[in-house]
Amino acid sequence: MKNLYLDFDGTIIDSSDRLYAVYKSIMTEFQRPYLLKDEYWSLKRERQPYSVILEKTGSGEFASEYMKRFLKKVESPDFLKLDQLLEGARESLSLLKKDNRLVLVTLRRSRENLYQELKYLKIFNLFDAIFDNFIEGVNSWEIVADSVRNDPKFNKGNSVIIGDTEDAILSARNLEIPSFVVLSGIRSELFLKRYEPDCIIRDINQLPEYLAAEKIRELSI
Repeated sequence: MKNLYLDFDGTIIDSSDRLYAVYKSIMTEFQRPYLLKDEYWSLKRERQPYSVILEKTGSGEFASEYMKRFLKKVESPDFLKLDQLLEGARESLSLLKKDNRLVLVTLRRSRENLYQELKYLKIFNLFDAIFDNFIEGVNSWEIVADSVRNDPKFNKGNSVIIGDTEDAILSARNLEIPSFVVLSGIRSELFLKRYEPDCIIRDINQLPEYLAAEKIRELSI
């Protein structure tokens, strides 16, 4: 049995509609022009900061106010309902749970809204533990690494981190455990390759295949 430390947004759910809807809502509220979703999402997948995204429509100076509004809206129930489980994710999690310990690791700020969403998506009971930590001013990958490190059942020789961003790669490297990154989320393959992850997979549905074939063992050697 392995400890599988799984990210949420982009790894298990598609949050692109929510993130774009929040962006569009704020820009509309302030009567500012906004990008179409494809261009917006392309910039997000290359980790372009909001100042750059906003500058595309001449609103670069609006970045500070934008972020205040963004943080108020992005985890509100009205926008969270736009999230969708990635196709096959529930089935893959159920399959993985048979032989592994599933731990959700997320940087969500509202535990109440997170738990409500997990229950609404009918995946809450698939996780053996949920670590929802956010610390203002601390690098996100460090928060992930500390969350995993502080898990009483963490075992360096039997643990894997799965996510859709560089946070999964950097935290796994810090912990000296393998990292899997999926291409279903908020980072492009080209961007992720710069961080040299141990393994890149299409989405979470490929993970059972890799674990069953013990391909993960090759990454640990």
